[in-house]
Amino acid sequence: MPAGFEDVAGKLSGPNRSLMLVYSQLYDESAMSDVKKMVQDEPDDMNDEFDALPADADEATRERIAVALAPQLAQHISDYPWLMQPAEHLSKGMRVTQETFIETVRELYNEAQLHVLARATILAAGAETASAPTDDATPDGTPDEGESHVR
Repeated sequence: MPAGFEDVAGKLSGPNRSLMLVYSQLYDESAMSDVKKMVQDEPDDMNDEFDALPADADEATRERIAVALAPQLAQHISDYPWLMQPAEHLSKGMRVTQETFIETVRELYNEAQLHVLARATILAAGAETASAPTDDATPDGTPDEGESHVR
């Protein structure tokens, strides 16, 4: 466990504890503080079904778990926008961080879990994008008639 995460260790599975150790090598202190808050804010049973997911889980089970995880992930993206653009919080270069992250999750999670993570991320990013106002809309979401919509 990274320093300062001892009080949330019980909420993390073995793979997630390992992931936190890797994060502590990749992200700055500010990002790690945010990561700790994310762990603290997650419901205790949030990851139980994900952690128990077998590699050969059927598509319906994978989708159900991804859909269940997506709202919390979307909330994290909303609360911590740097998650989608982490460059300013990296202690290593972007390429090293990406390679390390990909290698780590491939070692820690099985095929079905990786699929669920990818699907939940897509759903969460879509939910975040759908809730973000556009440049061409008024506060109530209707197009601004005074602007040209041709780009």
